[in-house]
Amino acid sequence: MLLSLALCLSLLPTAALAAEGVTYIQYSWNKDTQALSSETKSTSEYTVVGEDTTWGGSGSETEYWYVVNSTTTISSRVTVTGDVRLILEDNCTLTVSGGIQVALGNSLTIYGQSVGETAGTLVAQTGISGDAGIGGNQYENGGAVTIHGGMVNAGSSNGAGIGGGQVNGDGGTVTIYGGTVNASSSGSAGIGGGSD
Repeated sequence: MLLSLALCLSLLPTAALAAEGVTYIQYSWNKDTQALSSETKSTSEYTVVGEDTTWGGSGSETEYWYVVNSTTTISSRVTVTGDVRLILEDNCTLTVSGGIQVALGNSLTIYGQSVGETAGTLVAQTGISGDAGIGGNQYENGGAVTIHGGMVNAGSSNGAGIGGGQVNGDGGTVTIYGGTVNASSSGSAGIGGGSD
């Protein structure tokens, strides 16, 4: 019994190291000083992004963390449910061919690990006319999309690049603190509401 206890205790430093997790940069805006500040944080509770097309869960008060740690392609549309946090590791690219659905009542927050050319990349270009690149499907309002970093390229036709779906989908709330964002649409707003 004592030998088993000693063995377990010898594993503690390794477990503490693993708990450090994946780092990311989070920005915040101070209204009083009109200044943007950044802080490097980490999370040890996360899911590595693979081919899953549903991110999140039903708990609206739970943060669901996902990490892109390689060059990954998802060939269909991803659906975000709840409060999803996505970390783009440096020199890694996630391509979502069908775009990312973030409908009203749900949120997607995107983080990078560094600033500049080594920052991770997200490409969310939908080929489905009417759906936002990141945001609502056709006839849907967009949810909340917050970008703290990384290189984010979002595109659509008729739906917004980031925001609402076609047929008057409201743009939702889009907040950009940092990173490089390219959002475009043929027939609708780059960032904002979907077309009539």
